[in-house]
Amino acid sequence: MNDKVTRQIETMKRGYILDPNRILADYRKEIAEIRGYHGRELLELLQNAVDELGGTNDRSVSVVLRDHVLTISNNGSLFTFEGFISLMYSNLSPKHNKNEYIGNKGTGFRSILNWADRIRIYSGDLSVEFSGEYAQETLTELQENAGVAEFCASHDEVKLATLVAPRLIPPLHNKNHDTVIEVELKSNVVDKVLGQIQQINSKTILFLEKLEKLNVEYNGDVLLFQKDPPERDNDVYDVMITTKKNDEIIERDKWVVLSREGEFEKQKYGVMVAYKEDMSAVPDVLYSYFKTKVQFPVHALVHATFDLNAERNHLSETEANKHILRVVCDTLVELALRATSEDVNYAALSLLSTIRDFPSELNWDDFSINEYYLDAVAANCVFPTVNGKYISFDEKPKFYYSNIADFLHGDAFETLMPSTENIEIRNLLKAISKHRKLGTRYSYNEITTGINVTLPSLQIRERAALWLAFVNEYKNEISSDLKPHFVIDSNGKAVIDGQQVFLPAENINFSSPPDFTKIVFMHKDLVAALRDMQGKDGSLRILATELSKFDVREYNLVNIVCRLLLEKKKSAHQASKKTRGCYEETVEW
Repeated sequence: MNDKVTRQIETMKRGYILDPNRILADYRKEIAEIRGYHGRELLELLQNAVDELGGTNDRSVSVVLRDHVLTISNNGSLFTFEGFISLMYSNLSPKHNKNEYIGNKGTGFRSILNWADRIRIYSGDLSVEFSGEYAQETLTELQENAGVAEFCASHDEVKLATLVAPRLIPPLHNKNHDTVIEVELKSNVVDKVLGQIQQINSKTILFLEKLEKLNVEYNGDVLLFQKDPPERDNDVYDVMITTKKNDEIIERDKWVVLSREGEFEKQKYGVMVAYKEDMSAVPDVLYSYFKTKVQFPVHALVHATFDLNAERNHLSETEANKHILRVVCDTLVELALRATSEDVNYAALSLLSTIRDFPSELNWDDFSINEYYLDAVAANCVFPTVNGKYISFDEKPKFYYSNIADFLHGDAFETLMPSTENIEIRNLLKAISKHRKLGTRYSYNEITTGINVTLPSLQIRERAALWLAFVNEYKNEISSDLKPHFVIDSNGKAVIDGQQVFLPAENINFSSPPDFTKIVFMHKDLVAALRDMQGKDGSLRILATELSKFDVREYNLVNIVCRLLLEKKKSAHQASKKTRGCYEETVEW
């Protein structure tokens, strides 16, 4: 290998002598390429190391910062001559010769020129060094040629690109890895490098499928991130990542991962979504192997091979990225569908809910991720109902912020969703409702009819809670023509329309008036339940006021007697043959 490198160096020199313009052109190209990687240098080095892990059983990478020297080591494929040439000349990366993924530029190695005084590579029998100092020495040598000297004299500050001027160095003996890259750091970047190293965590290796072990050493500490090889029977699999600090386990994280691959315009793309079964994943940013700066507000981590901008932190507005974002949305919904279970609950919507809107930078002229995502969620059966089924939003689910759904079930409420205190789920339902222009409440007639069917199956406390929830939801719509039959009399019978209801006397046992009066006392247990749910302010007077639209009145003997006399004076009653009996019942009462 070193012989080939020596010949290539001579070829490089002859090329610059034949065309000195290339000296300045290659230098400017190198500067332009490394400018976009500020803040991601370590990640790009790590990505390059991971790319070569395919040919080994020991899929490990080591990152060590010691005495102003950063060392990146990996097992696997060695540097090829073509790979070495790609370092010297831009756009000759071996990655460009493959049917590679969208967003794969193959120029990440150059990023470390932001940091380096010297870069040394030891891989197989290749051992070379790059430095600005040696590049300048090579330029001085080239200026012995009159044409090169004349070109340099006629242009300001001509420099030679660092990576076009390698020099051979002695091999590194007793290497622990197949490939070792040493970077002698500029004195003013050590703190920046340390800052990037400290950002490495267990999530760093989550989406690097080839990487199983990442060793990180700095400031006397040794961190080990180890990923158990997942058993992949299908495209959904568990990933367990263990973190050790100085040989002591400090964290174990289990992720459920769903991966997708496809092609767009003859280029491959990959998508991976990872979530935790307890939904504890904190919304973060989009990943393209490593973190970008694009906020992504779902309760999962999302990686895709996006086409990133020059800084590698934001998505470019391309048709490929629009397609991949659609796939991301569909994949999230698919993962949520897998989270649905026979025990119908809100797990799926918990995964799909967001802590905020998607960022505006993902909404382009002909594509809105907000709208696509809401439509993707709405179209699938991820909305739980009180009857233990999942439905889609096309089936017009109903949802209430109160607890009214806790007491309703049956055929009349097939589309009613259970109550939830989860603000994010509530906001998602509100957003879909607004986007689809569909209400999420039953009409007054619908819910009244359904409640009357359900009431016979409820216990007294459930009946009381449902009554108060109904009044809270529909207090401005309660009609004298149609009302739920919440009231039960002192005998436990449902009170129908047309009967006057009085709350029972407090601390007095008073029997109900005769039947012909159409006056009943509300069941004491129902009154007690209603007052208990109203809290310390639940007086009979306040309760009667709240339930007045249901013909409920506070106990008052004078009012009851007046009502009784009024009923006896009615013409229908006067014409009745049972008048005498009614008088007798009244006197007895």
